[in-house]
Amino acid sequence: MHHPLEDVQDYADSCIRCGLCARTDCGNFSNGEPNLGELCESILNGEETWDYAPFTCALCNRCTINCPVDLRASRANKPLRALLLKQKPELRPLYRKFRTDLKHNIFSSLRARNDGDITNVVYVQGDPDLGGEADHTAFFPGCALYAYAPELTGKVSQWLRDERIAACTLVICCGATFYDVGFYDEFDAYRERVQAFLRERGIKRLVVACPHCAHILPQLVQGTGIDIVRLPDLLVEHGMASDSEETLTFHDACYDRSAGVFGNAARALFGKADIKAMPHEKRDSLCCGGGGMVSVYAPDYCVYRRNQRLAEIDEVAADRVLSTCFSCVNSLQRGIGSTPVQHYLEQIFDCPVDWGEVYAGVDALFADPAYEELCASDELTLID
Repeated sequence: MHHPLEDVQDYADSCIRCGLCARTDCGNFSNGEPNLGELCESILNGEETWDYAPFTCALCNRCTINCPVDLRASRANKPLRALLLKQKPELRPLYRKFRTDLKHNIFSSLRARNDGDITNVVYVQGDPDLGGEADHTAFFPGCALYAYAPELTGKVSQWLRDERIAACTLVICCGATFYDVGFYDEFDAYRERVQAFLRERGIKRLVVACPHCAHILPQLVQGTGIDIVRLPDLLVEHGMASDSEETLTFHDACYDRSAGVFGNAARALFGKADIKAMPHEKRDSLCCGGGGMVSVYAPDYCVYRRNQRLAEIDEVAADRVLSTCFSCVNSLQRGIGSTPVQHYLEQIFDCPVDWGEVYAGVDALFADPAYEELCASDELTLID
């Protein structure tokens, strides 16, 4: 169970008010205020001066990476969002299409539309027919990868089968798309359904492609004993590599900034390339603009952060920029930069994504009256 009030109070009490988190270039703080402890205290006291700030935070944690008491911005702003959603119920419908705890959302509907029937939402692809551990292992691509790049997802899924690593693919969500917004009660209920679903299918191991999923999944499957394995580690272990001799630079995902495990493994796959560093990378990586579901609440903040990142990418003068996060690629594609942006898997599996086609599909989905009708439904995910 989540207790956002207690979490916010604990943050307010733990913060030493040094002000480091307020001295950032993310655009979320004006004139170096408030620091996150003051923000928590202000909202706990019922003040509205800064009540927008939790929703404009990218949850990237860059502002607190050097916090002297090891606090993280997301530990303040996620529970603050949960509190404010209860006080401001008018905000809840803004996030409806990203409520992946509901059966019909943007990701499930786009995937179903790609398969030819917008009403036919599936949760698993492939059969446990390889034998051994592979039959209890599933590929977990994440929402953005399977919705926006079904061909690429299929190639990765087939490689995992060919290598007898994972027999099936789970096209479900880790829950980050609504948990990060503050839908805590819904996440707790979703977790129970997901765990029942995984137990029923005998899943004991998940191969994860997305850094954000890797961050949330331990909480989603807590108590099940399910192991989580990172896809880029498996690619390195099985000798996959790119022959590219281009000049590359990497955009590191926010949820990989502290450990760097996805970014390090992905870089290792490009041993023949000339990899150039960006001024802000790894622990100090700038947000792509798409973090924290801010685009729903304050698109201008996303544009500012995206342009900030794209300008830095272009200064590197690389042939292309690669990322381990498909949502980051999606966000950066929406801006105007001179450096081609790709997910590293597009290069490894020689399967480039046609983003013009992707966005045309999204536009067609939004224009479909059937989609609007389905999104009025409160039918839950993983309940038939």
